Amino acid sequence: MKKIYSKGLIFQILVLIGMVLLITSVLSFFILWEINQTQKVLLEQQKSNLNKILEIVISKTIPLYEFKKTNFKIIGKKQKKINITVPKISISKPFGLEIKKVIDSISNNFPKTEIGFYSLENQIIISNSLPGEISLIETFTPNQQNIFINVIRSRNKIIRVNNQNGSIEGYSPVYVNGKIIGVVWVRENLQPSIQNLENSRNKIYKIIILGFLVGISGSVFLINNFEKEVKKIKYGLSQLKQNLNTFIPVSVGPIGEIAKAINSLSEELRRVYGYNKIILNSIDEGILALDFDKKIILINRAFINILQINPVIEMNNKKYTEIIIEDEIKQVIDETYKYEQGIKDKKITLTNRAKQQIDLLIGTAILKDFNEKFLGIALTIRDITEREKMLSIIRRSERLTSLGTLVAGVAHEIRNPLTAIHGYIQFWLKKGNQIPSQKALKTITREIERLNNLVEKLLFFAKPQQINLIEQNVNHIIKKVLAFVQEIIPTSIKIKIDLQQNLPLIRCDESQLEIVFNNIIYNAIQAMPDGGTLHITTWFDEKQQAIKISFKDTGVGIPTQLYSRLFDPFFTTKPKGMGLGLAIAYEIVKNHGGEIEVHSMENKGSEFVVILSLNHPVPQECWE
Repeated sequence: MKKIYSKGLIFQILVLIGMVLLITSVLSFFILWEINQTQKVLLEQQKSNLNKILEIVISKTIPLYEFKKTNFKIIGKKQKKINITVPKISISKPFGLEIKKVIDSISNNFPKTEIGFYSLENQIIISNSLPGEISLIETFTPNQQNIFINVIRSRNKIIRVNNQNGSIEGYSPVYVNGKIIGVVWVRENLQPSIQNLENSRNKIYKIIILGFLVGISGSVFLINNFEKEVKKIKYGLSQLKQNLNTFIPVSVGPIGEIAKAINSLSEELRRVYGYNKIILNSIDEGILALDFDKKIILINRAFINILQINPVIEMNNKKYTEIIIEDEIKQVIDETYKYEQGIKDKKITLTNRAKQQIDLLIGTAILKDFNEKFLGIALTIRDITEREKMLSIIRRSERLTSLGTLVAGVAHEIRNPLTAIHGYIQFWLKKGNQIPSQKALKTITREIERLNNLVEKLLFFAKPQQINLIEQNVNHIIKKVLAFVQEIIPTSIKIKIDLQQNLPLIRCDESQLEIVFNNIIYNAIQAMPDGGTLHITTWFDEKQQAIKISFKDTGVGIPTQLYSRLFDPFFTTKPKGMGLGLAIAYEIVKNHGGEIEVHSMENKGSEFVVILSLNHPVPQECWE
């Protein structure tokens, strides 16, 4: 068994687990994206806050500077540290304290923000983060000095993130009367916020990894357990094919429910199988069912008894050739498999295993599923040995009866010609040497020919007629017969023909089939004394593999009670005629391996259908 089927249940479980992991991953990455977006928004908010604080510091520093100029003495000196020429001055403590107060008062509202002021004129910085009250420029870091220089030179506000110390800083020049007097800066430490975001991000990464590990290990565990349970069910099902009494162990969960359902189904199958077995064994006909591979899937007791098969032998799932040794039955089975077409009521005679000669009626049927897919065949056999014996007795009795009828008919038909001949001979004997007249001789000749014609017709029933088999076109024979018939039929009778083109050729005796068609047409004409229509049709029946010729008239029809005697010799309903026409036609068609069907309704007309099979063998005694 493969681990994963492309469309199996295990594959579906894996897909489901994969979807869950995928959704979890997507959600996790979405949260990461949200964290990154939050970080950006937070920075923007911090920048906005710093910008606001810068504006507040600038707004409160400018008035102090104006006050300083008028109340404090300033001494200047050239400073080389910053590459800008400014006076080095000293500043009194009160001024520094005033600036310090302003910065501290603002810091009270923003306790986490570092706020400072750099005086370009005094080269000092005052900040709420420095330990002293006032610091000189020499205490500045190079980075701070560069930033102050850039702000003063660019005369623009700068707000940036300092990745080195994890802070956000804002710098803005301070203008008094259009002149830059210094730089105000603010700084906030982002490290805690960044650290919190980073911790959240790391947790999410761990959750994703853990989720994948748990999902994969869980998938492997579930699939292994599932596969074990499926193997149990698969093994149980394989055993059920051999023995319906097999019980599949029931586990917990959906698989256990499946096992319960299978056990319940097998119990129902056992019950149905028991009923079927009883029914099949009570049938007199032998039944054998074979699957696609010609293996036995069902055989009943009657089949075993008819062929005298050893009932101890295990037969199910065996090739039929291991059980069936009769060649006649094998041939029927092989033909059915070859053509995938059932055989109906074929009579065979064989010797069973008890060395008894039996007559069987055998038939086959094709087994198909709902999609018309070939599954196998069903074969039935019926022992008709006793029936054939009874039919033989009946046929013997019928032959004796027919012989009596035949003798009576022959005696009647012979008596009239013999009476005429006998009368003339008696007359000549009395007259002595009188020469017979031409009229008398013609009468005697006609009656002798009549007797000869009767004898020839009787030969059809005395012995099988020799048949000269040649491939012929039935339509050609019909046209040949009609060319003669149309010269002698009354004008009140119309003949319509509907002959299928490209009919298959059939091996037959053309002259004898002409007799058949002539006799049937002659009977149809006699059935329409007041005129009518004779419709002649030919066609090929694909299913029966036979050519059919229909002669349908609009005559008086045939009473139902006369159907069984239509083809009896000397049977006729006409005042004149010997009643041999249809009997001879039937005998010829039978010798060709065919048959004649009759359909009739009184006062509506009759239809005679001659059926000539392409595959039906001609009796060997009729071969020429």
